[in-house]
Amino acid sequence: MGKYMIVYLPSKEVTKYNQQLVEEVGPKFAENYLIENPRPPYITLKSPFYMEDTSTMETALANFVKKCKPAEVELDGFGSFNSKVSYLKINFSAEAIQIQKELLKEISNFKEIYLKEFDTEFKPHLTVAYGNTPEIFDNIWEYLQQMPQPNFKMKFDNITLLKKVKNEWQIYKEFKIK
Repeated sequence: MGKYMIVYLPSKEVTKYNQQLVEEVGPKFAENYLIENPRPPYITLKSPFYMEDTSTMETALANFVKKCKPAEVELDGFGSFNSKVSYLKINFSAEAIQIQKELLKEISNFKEIYLKEFDTEFKPHLTVAYGNTPEIFDNIWEYLQQMPQPNFKMKFDNITLLKKVKNEWQIYKEFKIK
């Protein structure tokens, strides 16, 4: 049984920016979770789930992306959750949000898929750092607020299945939206 997640992988430019930020912020504030638990930068479309055989899921995702067209996505500044997680704020266009909602409908028939609040209350983001204490979070947040506010435009052009291998999320299969 494997652990999987369905995500959107951002553009190469945004991936590089996110990785540089993670590698800068984590060690500076002794918050190395993202460095010690490597993963490609991603925006979660469906939170983790367990599955024995992914072949039917792969077929469903391949068929799903054939019905989609690339949609607009923008990275616009920094945000945070619960005074613990600092992230790059991702704004999905109405069309991109609709793709995520339709994706959840499409995969909800799989017995392994349980929709969680995180899935249905979609808040797209790219994690930069965790602040495990209020003081560390405040220091990270202050540091990010002093940086130039990032702004990138991208296309929502893929739906990707990640698989957890030991402590690392790896790209298992990417499905291109054309």
